[in-house]
Amino acid sequence: MKAAPALGAVFVTLASALPAALGPSYGGELTVGVATLPGSLQPAQPADASQRLVLGLVHETLVALDEGGRMGPSLARRWELSASRREWRFELEGDARFHDDAALSSADVLRSLQRFLDGDTAEASALRAALQPEGLLAPDPGHVVLRFREPQQGGVPALASPAAAIVSAAGAGAGPFLPTLTVPEKRLALTAFADHVRGRPYLERLTLLAQPDAARRAADLASRRLDVVLDAGPALRFQPARHATLVLVLDRGQPEAVVAALTAAAAAADLAAFLDGAQPVAEAGAAGAARLDGLALPLLVANDVPPAASQRLAAVIEALGARVCLEVRPPAEVQRSAAPLRLLLAAEGSAETPAFGVPLARLPIRVAARHGVHGLRLAQDTRLVLEGAWVEP
Repeated sequence: MKAAPALGAVFVTLASALPAALGPSYGGELTVGVATLPGSLQPAQPADASQRLVLGLVHETLVALDEGGRMGPSLARRWELSASRREWRFELEGDARFHDDAALSSADVLRSLQRFLDGDTAEASALRAALQPEGLLAPDPGHVVLRFREPQQGGVPALASPAAAIVSAAGAGAGPFLPTLTVPEKRLALTAFADHVRGRPYLERLTLLAQPDAARRAADLASRRLDVVLDAGPALRFQPARHATLVLVLDRGQPEAVVAALTAAAAAADLAAFLDGAQPVAEAGAAGAARLDGLALPLLVANDVPPAASQRLAAVIEALGARVCLEVRPPAEVQRSAAPLRLLLAAEGSAETPAFGVPLARLPIRVAARHGVHGLRLAQDTRLVLEGAWVEP
């Protein structure tokens, strides 16, 4: 008589595992909680993991990079190099289309890449300097040619930058998901793009919600108000983490003694010891001998930085006699600001790492999901990839 319940338990277990065992299925939707949402969907240099996610959903670039940094096809199906490696000829995907149903052409690529080259990012500046004058051309609607001053041995990784995404004449993207409803900085609804260059995503719909409070995001995941959460810090431990570097950006126009004292104070803060899951980037130092008595310092903090980090840093600086005024802003605003002190997160090895930043700690970027969600992936640059995500029916 006792065997029947055991058999029933086995049956229930196998039945609940069956949808996952059968593999991915089309349809379904996910609600994703993120720290911030950008005010614009136009191609840009991402300020944080949330913006990197959004741009990867909406836009597509000429080429893609794999985990080893090698170039692979995207809107360009293949490319050829001249014998000198100074001329690169890209063949476009003939069937590629944008969200507004416009067909991809070399004119779209030229216009988009010129917009990128006119920008002020480090990647754009480097590519602009490497190209010959008038080194960007379109010999016909299906091909684009780049001519360089010197041989290019390692590919052209700048073409995979989110800021170099290709858009139609009307500004439409070509990414795996089509935006259908946008409430800037608060909510973004998207549907699967059937004509995506790599094929239709499994999910039918996505909703991204901005929730700056990390504890609230974790609670909403536990109560199933959210299906997936992208986070920085220790709150979520669902998947192995990528890392971002916590960086203090100093205004080099300040007196040398002030910069030296702040740099020493940042090292003395030993932030990795105060943040669960963080890793040090250098040995903790002692605070500098220079005092900062009476100096008023605004500290602009990106809202994806754990509060414990900014509070600890402010306390160490104030111990030198300065008065620190903390102000929390979206990451993009912090990056653009000229404030004397800025605290932000930058994906390791990415182009958004500030040139004059003092690295303080490595923080984990993690993704967590409810039961029944499969196929999530964090790319090397901390972008959450949802093209292959699917939910059990």
